[in-house]
Amino acid sequence: MVTFAVILFTIPAYAQTTARVVMGSLNVSEFPQISTYIDVRGAQGFFISTLPDNAATVFEDDAPQPARMTEVRPGAQFVVAYGGGESFGIFNLDARTRYEVVRDWLVNWATNNAETGVDDLSFVVPEGVLSTHFAEPQPWIDNLANYQPTFGQQPNSLDILSAAIDTAMDPVARDGMGRAVLFLTEGITDDQQPALQNQLDRAAAGGVRVHIGYITSASLFTSNTAINLQTAAAQTGGQYFAFSGNEILPDLNIIVESSRRAYLVEYRSAVSNPGTHTVYVTVDTDQGVLTSAPVTFEADLTAPIPVFVSPPTQIVRTIPEDMSNSLENLAPTTQMMEILMQFPDGIEREITQLRLYINGAPLELIEQPPFNTITFDLTPYQASGEIILRVEVTDELGLTGTSVDTPIDIVVQIPERGLFSILGRNATLLIGGIVAFSGAVVFLVLVLAGRLRPRRIGERREKRQAARDPVTQPLPPQTKKQAAQEEPTSEPQESVLERITQRLPSPRIQWPSRTRPTTDPYGHLVRVSEDGEPITKTLYPITVSELTFGSDAHQAVLFLDDPAVEPLHARLWRDDDGSFHIQDAGSTAGTWLNYAPVSEEGSRVEHGDLIHIAKIGYRITINKPARLRQTKITPLETTDPPSEKE
Repeated sequence: MVTFAVILFTIPAYAQTTARVVMGSLNVSEFPQISTYIDVRGAQGFFISTLPDNAATVFEDDAPQPARMTEVRPGAQFVVAYGGGESFGIFNLDARTRYEVVRDWLVNWATNNAETGVDDLSFVVPEGVLSTHFAEPQPWIDNLANYQPTFGQQPNSLDILSAAIDTAMDPVARDGMGRAVLFLTEGITDDQQPALQNQLDRAAAGGVRVHIGYITSASLFTSNTAINLQTAAAQTGGQYFAFSGNEILPDLNIIVESSRRAYLVEYRSAVSNPGTHTVYVTVDTDQGVLTSAPVTFEADLTAPIPVFVSPPTQIVRTIPEDMSNSLENLAPTTQMMEILMQFPDGIEREITQLRLYINGAPLELIEQPPFNTITFDLTPYQASGEIILRVEVTDELGLTGTSVDTPIDIVVQIPERGLFSILGRNATLLIGGIVAFSGAVVFLVLVLAGRLRPRRIGERREKRQAARDPVTQPLPPQTKKQAAQEEPTSEPQESVLERITQRLPSPRIQWPSRTRPTTDPYGHLVRVSEDGEPITKTLYPITVSELTFGSDAHQAVLFLDDPAVEPLHARLWRDDDGSFHIQDAGSTAGTWLNYAPVSEEGSRVEHGDLIHIAKIGYRITINKPARLRQTKITPLETTDPPSEKE
């Protein structure tokens, strides 16, 4: 165990006090990790260095917590306070004033021992604060060397001490920096003792050590004033010396170095409930076990809240085409969910446990990270239905939070394997093939009947050559008179192909096309009851420009498990100007808009409209409607009452 040594004078210079440990404020910004700086002082008032890292024990709400202690050197905020007075102007045997000797002593220390970036230097004189918080020693040295005191003045030295304590209590440049004042005074009168005690109490509360230099005649070194000043320095853990102009001044670097050092104490809090909590620290030294005064902190703790990230509203389970129609072959068999942890109290901490609940029953417990995803089994769900998901997490403090209930529709679809099922799934290709084959048959019939004559090979080349032969050029065009004298020709006869194509109906049904979803949905659909009231909180986002409804997941974007719904029942689309339209795809049960039937030609859909696909109702919400449906008000026609004459 090592403490700092001091130079002893022929005159008693250092007051004996008790060893102490002073704890600074608590840093809870990285809760539950808490740190603080402590100042450990021996009986002589000097910093006790080289303590082991396990010498400190933190007591949190009187419960011991293991702590790690590290010696650091954050620097000192050091203030020299010159109290002034006639005593400083007395010459010594070398014909130098006491002030000049003390000034040169300070300049010599600052030149050789002050450290840039470590020390914070200030100088207070009767005229005010001459130098404030210099990180570089040279400007402070220049101000000190250039200051010319007026020794005939009798300033109030306690006002100067108060200003110095205020400067030392300013915010420090680095956490853990020591605060110290060197007060140079010609003495304190008896009537000033209460005011001096107030300043000392304020310094002790602010963690400021007050070192006192008594500048006076040697005959007063044992006076009551000297004893009072010696006692005053000991109250704050400071040093005391007396100087008449001929003694050896103490090593100032030892005094300042003692303020440059501190211990960083770190521990992990066990607090798990909100409120005010008390912390104090004990340190095992060669001078005994030292205990600090308690420090309190407020803990405003709330449980973490897990949130599902983009949960699906629907999971479709079906059997792949290359597998038999067995319920064991339903796919997918698992579903992965991403989870985001939110900390309402703003204090992020470790998650130690995560549990998934489905329909209120605990399903899976995870006790090892990562906790941001969870995968659950889908094989038990072999029939369509709704499940409710909820996740519960516990943090390292034992606080437990749960997510909101998240409903998900499980849709189980068993594909048909017969000929009609294959034809239904490939209806588009089949119709296209039939149309192509029919066109080829009609073309062949027209050629065989002589209605169409295919060009023979080389006919186009012969026509180009004939066009360049002047003998074969056509006659000049006739005048209107010549044309009138000729017999009128009959109208050109329509071909059979033209008559057939004119009778073909124009296509009215547009088959579904899947487009790339947008980042922001165009709107939402919500399921409603027969009277138009919502029956679920789940919103279906409209993220594509074309949405189809049906009972076949291969043909419809939105699968509807209802016997009255056709495989491809209806189509909802959004045109270029942002307007929505809906059309029926030739269904039997029909499509309805605000209880009015929708034809295959389609109807315009507006914000808040009610849509029915057979018996299944939806209310549509459009995020950026092109226009809102206007309500027309028709005044009621009334007749004037009959007059008295009538």
